[in-house]
Amino acid sequence: MDRPFDAQSNAAAAPTDFELDALAARTLEEDGFRIDVTTLATVPLDTVADARLVVKEDGIVAGLRLVERVFHTADPALSVTWTCADGEWLFSGTVIGHVVGSAHAILGAERTALNFLQRMSGIATATRRMVRAAGDCGTHILDTRKTAPGLRITDKWAVRLGGGRNHRFGLHTMILIKDNHIAVAGGVGAAIRAALVYRDREGLAVSIEVETRTMDEVNEALAAGGFDCILLDNMVNVGTDGEVDT
Repeated sequence: MDRPFDAQSNAAAAPTDFELDALAARTLEEDGFRIDVTTLATVPLDTVADARLVVKEDGIVAGLRLVERVFHTADPALSVTWTCADGEWLFSGTVIGHVVGSAHAILGAERTALNFLQRMSGIATATRRMVRAAGDCGTHILDTRKTAPGLRITDKWAVRLGGGRNHRFGLHTMILIKDNHIAVAGGVGAAIRAALVYRDREGLAVSIEVETRTMDEVNEALAAGGFDCILLDNMVNVGTDGEVDT
């Protein structure tokens, strides 16, 4: 393999403040935080609150930067302080931070902030458990594109905070030949050869990965050559008699 596995995603940096601000603004508007009728009806406008964020279950905390951007998007005057950092393993009951300022702004933004914090922390924690299970055998835990629509940057960021690696960020970052491509192209070898021609013609610096389901497909891929990685997916062995051995 003379090309990186996925140059863009494996070296991906955390999202920028610009990206996080855009995500925060979009999701706050989705929740209608500007017209929180419950808070408007029950809490005096000048009320100041001190909200504590408390861990309810042992695990990795992830998404603090985004939570901070959510609160600051709701009200730049809010003071947000943390007692920990993204990627730390924390125990239930730990106070991870405080948000101080307008009660109206805090109440209007809290659910959006907590949704991000809970989702990202859950993904990071699950990833860390898999990374620990893999141990020191040289295996890397990779994610997929099966992310929540609109939340790919946060889902994949959470994987990295949990110690995993990103596979591909989108359809443009890797040639990944899957079973449907193979079926349409006329076989594993034909799909690989077509991919090699396309990559060279377009001058693309992307990896080629091929999905295989049987040892026959693995052997066909190896005979074609030129790709960067084989993906063993739902691996079965189909014999010449048509019987399937898992």
